[in-house]
Amino acid sequence: MPFQSEATNSLERNRFAVWAAVIALFLPAMNLFGWIFDLPLFRSLLPNLPPMVPLTALMLICLAANLLITSSAQARRGASGTGKSRWLSLGLATVVLIVGLWAIASHVFDMPFFVSRWLFWHQVVLERGILYQGNMSMQSASSMILLTIGMTLLQFPRNRHVDFFVQLLPLLAMTLSFIAYIGYIHDITEFYGSSRFVGLSFPTALSVSFLSAGILSLRPDSGIYRRLRGSGAAPFFLRRFLVFSFMAPTVTTFLISFGEEQGLYPSAFSSALFVLLTILTLTAIGIYIANAVQRLETQQMALQQARSKAALRESEESLKETKERLEFALEASRMGTWETDWVTKATRWSPITERLFGLPVGSFPGSYEAFTERLHPEDRERVDRECVDAMRTRKELDSTYRCIWPDGTIHWLRSVGRAKFDERGNPLALSGTVIDMTNEKLYQETIEEALEAAESASRLKSAFLANMSHEIRTPLGAILGFADLLAEPESTTEEKENYLGIIRRNGETLSHLINDILDLSKVESGRLDVERVRFSLRDVVDEVVALLSVRAQEKSLPIKVSYATGLPEHIVSDPIRLKQILTNLIGNAVKFTSKGEVSVAVSFSWKNQVIFDIADTGIGINAAQQEKLFQSFSQADGSMTRRFGGTGLGLVLSRKLAEILGGTVELLTSLPGQGSTFRASIRDATQSLNVAKPPAGGAGATSVPRGDRLIGRRILLVEDLPDNQRMIGKFLTQEGAALDVAVNGADGVHQALMEEYDAVLMDLQMPVMDGYSATAKLRHRGYKVPIIALTAHAMADVEKKCLSVGCNAYLTKPVDREQLVRTILEQFPKPELPMEMR
Repeated sequence: MPFQSEATNSLERNRFAVWAAVIALFLPAMNLFGWIFDLPLFRSLLPNLPPMVPLTALMLICLAANLLITSSAQARRGASGTGKSRWLSLGLATVVLIVGLWAIASHVFDMPFFVSRWLFWHQVVLERGILYQGNMSMQSASSMILLTIGMTLLQFPRNRHVDFFVQLLPLLAMTLSFIAYIGYIHDITEFYGSSRFVGLSFPTALSVSFLSAGILSLRPDSGIYRRLRGSGAAPFFLRRFLVFSFMAPTVTTFLISFGEEQGLYPSAFSSALFVLLTILTLTAIGIYIANAVQRLETQQMALQQARSKAALRESEESLKETKERLEFALEASRMGTWETDWVTKATRWSPITERLFGLPVGSFPGSYEAFTERLHPEDRERVDRECVDAMRTRKELDSTYRCIWPDGTIHWLRSVGRAKFDERGNPLALSGTVIDMTNEKLYQETIEEALEAAESASRLKSAFLANMSHEIRTPLGAILGFADLLAEPESTTEEKENYLGIIRRNGETLSHLINDILDLSKVESGRLDVERVRFSLRDVVDEVVALLSVRAQEKSLPIKVSYATGLPEHIVSDPIRLKQILTNLIGNAVKFTSKGEVSVAVSFSWKNQVIFDIADTGIGINAAQQEKLFQSFSQADGSMTRRFGGTGLGLVLSRKLAEILGGTVELLTSLPGQGSTFRASIRDATQSLNVAKPPAGGAGATSVPRGDRLIGRRILLVEDLPDNQRMIGKFLTQEGAALDVAVNGADGVHQALMEEYDAVLMDLQMPVMDGYSATAKLRHRGYKVPIIALTAHAMADVEKKCLSVGCNAYLTKPVDREQLVRTILEQFPKPELPMEMR
């Protein structure tokens, strides 16, 4: 990683600077040790060489300490030091700079430098007769000043000029130390101590060299250090040339001086020999470096080729992996690819594309015509036009079409692609992908059909609600209007009786309408309960016909009934639901017939089916209207509602009731203007077990004489509405019952527990406490008296809830007087007959 590599390089260069500082610190410290304990070898490292003066040793120690502080700070923070370390570094640099400048001034202006006398006051006379006063030399002071300034610049923010001087100043100091080295190697006293201005001891030169190298290592990415660390041919040449440029002349001059001293050749020959050896040496160095550079270039070229091969191999592997992933993704998404050469019309399909068109893999002929032949005939021209437009307009192709599989099935596909062009703009090819859209199309069609059905149902329900509003308001308006006329004092007795009859008929019509709606709701929710009792078939038919004869006589329509031979006298089914079916069918026949007749034919089939054929000579129904006959909330024609009234529920409810009873309702024939024939059928369940006995008095309700049926009975009526209190109270008192009234559930609970009653009539919807809570509370107290629920909610779940909280029976509003009395009597135990009457 680049960051890790940079961090490693930073650590290495700081480590080198630390070691350089330690060596530069060790040498002057050893020198001071030699001065303190009078050890000449420690002062100069080699015998008969000038020693390092104590002041120079102290300044070098300061410089080495400064380099340690700076390198440590950069190692910790990655930049120049801050805080205490920075101030300490600047303080040490200031001391060295002041001492160095003062030393140079003392040499230039012949000024006494008392610091050296304070450190070591005695004088030393060298073997060569040079008098040493203990003062810092000019070269030493110059080197320290250069190093101090370069080290101080390390504390400043980096820029091009700062980095230049950070590299230049240590190099100048290092050059002074190399001049001293050459003087010591060749014994050139002018280079190391011939006058007051020249003098750099050997340990001082070593210390300056290490300090210069340490400073240069802290900025390895600039100057000559960066050139030396490079990996190209130029840095390679520079690293080797610098070594030979220092070593070759030094070795050559040493050998020439040695030969001259030994008398191997005259001194006049020394200069020529020096030039000859220098030329030969430089030529050999040039040849060596040229060969080395060539080998380096060869290695780099080989490395580059290896890297290129590795990169190419990696690219091929990556391309292969990408292709495999693409093929896997296409396979998983069932997406195929295709390409058509627009010049030759050659077409290439992927294996997935062939499977999407229903073909075995490898069987596609590979032509554009073969592709169009697979398309649905109605889509071929459009798809071809879309492909041509994509090539001509340079727009993206997006086409959805049908294809015909070899087995004849039709599938929906979608192709998306782009055109390719040459440099002149001529079309070359068209390529892209194809996916299967069959499921999406089927789902879309299902959604559209469901949406259409929902919108149709919404329209039907809206029409039904408008029709229902009319049907409810019509009898309701008659009831309210004739109730007002009934209240007028000038009305005669005959008129009042007529008004009462009209109010009752309209009330029955309204009740019948509501019952139809509730029954249809129960049927559709599967909660309609039917009975299985034995009853007289003729009695039920005659009762329905007698009920509808009044309406038929108003139109002068006869209702003719015929019974087939072999018809059973009694059958087992639900007489109430059968009456409801026949009332709807015969009532419709009477409603839609203005002249002629209505006939009812009753027969019996060998499948235990009782069949009722109801024929009329009415308006009839055309073919289009017949499709809507058995749809909820609809009539054959909207105008029928305005002309004849009705809710459109009769036929739907009749068919559903007949299906529950094991049969159905269907339209046999119908011609506009000539009439219609409907057939209703139910199953005779005579063979079924557990058949209930028919109610007393035939198939209808039990007829019980009025006036004294509840004599001696005390009943509590819990009802909050005053009108219902008066009406139900009148029913009960006319039957001889004693009545108490409570206005809410809480009062009802209180009165029931305080008084004795034979029965409690409990309304369910009341303030303070409803009937459910009141009944549950009474049963919790151990109340045993029968409780009969009264409610306008005529739903099956309401009845179940009433029975679950403890009610004995359940009656719906509006309350029928006969049903109310009969339900109350059913709650009392029947008296046992004497033994002789059994």
